[in-house]
Amino acid sequence: MGLHATWEYRRWRRTQPFLQLYWQSGYLHPQPYQHFDQPSLQHDLGVHWHWTPHTTLTLHYMNNVTHRGNTADMALGASLTAHF
Repeated sequence: MGLHATWEYRRWRRTQPFLQLYWQSGYLHPQPYQHFDQPSLQHDLGVHWHWTPHTTLTLHYMNNVTHRGNTADMALGASLTAHF
């Protein structure tokens, strides 16, 4: 079970920073050095950069807020989206 909330700044034409918060109940079996078997609050902080009118580059950093010091729950991401 989970919930999420999202904020995105859309006043700038080329870049749109965003923040997403995710609350999740524990949903995995216990793993060494991970806490996904416990309820958690995670954040996803990033930016959408509109490179061209049809191409967007997204960079983001996701981490677990409730389980500080646990780098197994951290993620860096990049995606390139093109539509025609």
